[in-house]
Amino acid sequence: SDLFDLGFFDAGTDSLDDLMGRASILRLSQLPSEGVKRALGSIILRSAYNALLRAGHIQGLRLVIVIDEAHRVANLDPTIALMREARAYGAGVILSSQQPGDFDEKVISNAGSHLMLQLTDTKAAKAAAKIMAAQSSGVSKTADMIRQLPTFTGLFRNNHYPHSTKVRVTPHFEREEA
Repeated sequence: SDLFDLGFFDAGTDSLDDLMGRASILRLSQLPSEGVKRALGSIILRSAYNALLRAGHIQGLRLVIVIDEAHRVANLDPTIALMREARAYGAGVILSSQQPGDFDEKVISNAGSHLMLQLTDTKAAKAAAKIMAAQSSGVSKTADMIRQLPTFTGLFRNNHYPHSTKVRVTPHFEREEA
């Protein structure tokens, strides 16, 4: 009953179509428990997935779903379905976490690109290195690199850059208004 006591399903709240039609931020961090966060996250992600299916295939990008602290929902069925199929329906999915070891192999293998920023925790850096290293023999070296990355610098890998490439991420406060 916790989920329904929070008022998310009351009349007068925005529909998912309203939320998907504009830039929207859903902050689940203030919810009372991890169980409620996971349940509501699952409902929202399943609803987004179903909305994309109804909208049909499209060339280009119509929606980007960004999930911070994604280790909480990364291995839920709706997230895995979005990772597998979202591109065909014009959606991108960005998962962000300081715990890359919590991601299921299905999530990792369906990500078109990987960007790893500095992770000082040895276990987290090693998990990230397993994702980024072109060969298992390079995991230790890659983990060391990830632990020592400067601020706003990361390792990037995708089909165009199969070996990790060092990149600089421009922070929002350095960007010019478009």
